[in-house]
Amino acid sequence: MNSERRFEPEKLGLGLCEGYDKMGHALSKPHLRAELENQLKA
Repeated sequence: MNSERRFEPEKLGLGLCEGYDKMGHALSKPHLRAELENQLKA
């Protein structure tokens, strides 16, 4: 958390997102989270 009380990504998280993207897994994309939340509501 930074001085503005906001979360900031760290090197590990950024590296994981980059690695998954390179493997063709879009796990860090906002639309996937939206879809998951919609499925959980149903």
